[in-house]
Amino acid sequence: MTNSVVLLKTTKRISYAHNKIKKVIFNVLDKNIIISKAKLVNDLGVSAGYLNYRFPDESKLISFNYRKHLRIKKENKFTYNANLIRQATIKLPNNGIYPSCNKVFNEICTNTTMLFVNARYKQVWENQIFDRGYNS
Repeated sequence: MTNSVVLLKTTKRISYAHNKIKKVIFNVLDKNIIISKAKLVNDLGVSAGYLNYRFPDESKLISFNYRKHLRIKKENKFTYNANLIRQATIKLPNNGIYPSCNKVFNEICTNTTMLFVNARYKQVWENQIFDRGYNS
């Protein structure tokens, strides 16, 4: 085979792969599939640089959608845990127990490890304590 035939076959193979990747990327965007760019490039077998260079707008949109999904998930988790804290600060005094930070944590400690390390959760607890007339 001559160099031009090899180059033609290689070019067709690259073009086919590029079109296949393009189809997958547009499928992800059209169907609003939530996937990290790292997982996508790993599944496609290409580098992140390739994705950023060949599909810059689509790559940014995939990253934006994934970060948005993570923000929503984080906010939902905060809301859920904040409600658990509120419920515990109501329940403990009804049982004659002061709702200290540790007691509230022990009350809701199903799968929320290190909950009060986060300042937002500590603020929810403090607000509940002050609303109930306690001093922290």
